[in-house]
Amino acid sequence: MYVANENSALDMNASDIRALLKPPEAAELLRCNSETVRVWCRKYPHFGLKVGSRWFVTPAQLAQVAAGVPIELVR
Repeated sequence: MYVANENSALDMNASDIRALLKPPEAAELLRCNSETVRVWCRKYPHFGLKVGSRWFVTPAQLAQVAAGVPIELVR
């Protein structure tokens, strides 16, 4: 199942797709649990990108969270 949102994989080029982070990778950089990142992805549809049954986070989204932007405002 594909879930389209503002961060659609259809709008990304190959280098953007290679830069996507899996929840465990994002969690390691944010120093939190990977399940926390998955919960954010499910709770805030604009955060993360779902491809099939897997979630991914863009480096830009990760940078916003790391900079202190509240998760509900990350786009």
